[in-house]
Order: sequence, then C-alpha cells, then structure tokens
Amino acid sequence: GGSQTAPTTITHANAASPYMQQRAFQNSRNRFPSIRVDGVPAYRPVRSFMDPRAVGKPLVFMSDNNGNVDIFLQKGKKKMVGLITGFAFADDIATDSAGNLFVADSPSGRLLVFAPPYTEGPRLTISAGSPVGVAVSRQGTVAVTTCTIVSGNQCSQGVLFYPPNSSTPCATVLVDPSTFSNGVFGAAFDHKGNLYVDGANSTPVAVAARIDGGCSAKKAKNLTISNTIAFPQSIRVTKDGQIAILDATEYTATIDVY
Repeated sequence: GGSQTAPTTITHANAASPYMQQRAFQNSRNRFPSIRVDGVPAYRPVRSFMDPRAVGKPLVFMSDNNGNVDIFLQKGKKKMVGLITGFAFADDIATDSAGNLFVADSPSGRLLVFAPPYTEGPRLTISAGSPVGVAVSRQGTVAVTTCTIVSGNQCSQGVLFYPPNSSTPCATVLVDPSTFSNGVFGAAFDHKGNLYVDGANSTPVAVAARIDGGCSAKKAKNLTISNTIAFPQSIRVTKDGQIAILDATEYTATIDVY
C-alpha cells in the first residue's frame, strides 16, 4: 500500500530462458573431495562432483532446465567447479549462513538439503507438497512456496515454514486465492525475517504479499505493486524495503524494482 513510484526496469535481452535459472551465493571454507555418490531415490539418482581446487572460495549455484544444479566460482572467469545432477525439476535454490544448499524439486514434492562439500546425498529431505520457491532467513527459518493441500487437480497455494534442521513445518500460511489465482512462486526474506512472495493472478499480472513472523506467522498481507510483469519468478528485497521481481518470459529477463 501507500504511495506508488514507477518501477525501475532492468532488461536482459537475448538471454537463455531465465525460467529455472535461479542463483544462490555462498561462502564456504570446507574441503571439496572429487567423488561421486548416489543419493536419495528420485527420478534419477542424485550425483555430485566438486573440484578440490575450489577449497575456501566463494561459490555461485545455478539451477538449469536439465535437472542440474551447476556450481561456479564467484570471482574471476566464473569457472564451473561442481555439479549436482538428478533432480526432476530444480525449481528454486537457496543457501543458509552455514553454506547448506536447499533445492526445491517440484515434481518429486521434496525440498532437498545438501551440506558442504556437496559430494554426499541430501542430509535432509522435506516433503513439501509441490515446492516452487525456497528462502532461508538469517535466523535459519526456511520458507517454501507450494501447493499445500492437493485434492485431485486442485491445491491451496501458500507457504510452509520450517525451523532450522527440521522436516516438520512450524507454520502454514495460505495466500489469498483470488489474488494469487495463478499461483505463488518466488520467496525472499528481508533482514528482519519478514517473508515476501510473488505470484500471478488470472490476467496474468504479478502480485506480491508479505508474511511476518516466521514460525509464528498467521496471515499474508497483499502488497500493491504497479507492473506489467507477465511471468513473475524470483523476488528479492533490499534492506530499505525495495522489492525486485524477475519477469521470466522466454528468452528475456526483466527485473522491476519497486
């Protein structure tokens, strides 16, 4: 709510399809042995590899359309140094302050958590309906946007909150079905631990909401945004409360900042 300002739009034309190309950054000082391990049963065995020379270096994780999470160095020429493969559809990824990697594998209905150095199977598997987006707060609370109740082809769109290192939700918050009629997608915590989510209505046009309280959350408050985003995907929020939403239309990525 409140007064509105025109969004700042940053457009990346002729990019590879940004859908499913989620990125997460982390710093790790763990050792990276180069071994391959069969992980949790999925559509394919989860396998991984890490270059030992990536020891102690800042990393970037990126999911792709082929069921993989690719791992790159943050600095220099952004060399690829690792790979986790075998996901059904790695819809979103996030990391926490300890470097744990969270992967929302939507078709399998699971959130998979991998610990550094990412060469073993998931250390934690969370059943989360049909997870689409994932975010981790500074306090370690995990939020997953998902279809929380499935009945036939119908589901209730909302957010599941989990305490650190737990597969049992501590709170479930449904979004307004008339506002988020085409689904809830991305998720991001601000520095205070409040969650922001984006999605789409029936037009479709991007919509957003804020959920305060983490594990004590009760309801989602719809936000007023003026935009022409056709396919909202990721959402991010800055310390001063600005919201950035990725418009992930095919072969074009547009970021609107409010």
